Amino acid sequence: MPFAMTHLYIAYNIIQQTPQIKKPNDFLLGAIAPDSVHFRNNYDSDMKFNSHLCIGNEKWGRVTNNDEWIDMDTI
Repeated sequence: MPFAMTHLYIAYNIIQQTPQIKKPNDFLLGAIAPDSVHFRNNYDSDMKFNSHLCIGNEKWGRVTNNDEWIDMDTI
């Protein structure tokens, strides 16, 4: 599991290469927000499935259709 600084490092590099991102601070917050489930008292690893972007029943972390992840008009 990447730590928050890994998520932030990747998000920062995406921002540098993607001028379409109009709200970089929101983008950075969104990069770490899904891991906030770790701070719940009753944390269970199944909660990450609900807090992370998962499409279909693919193996965790695997993406085969990037178009489903990209919607630059909403970033």
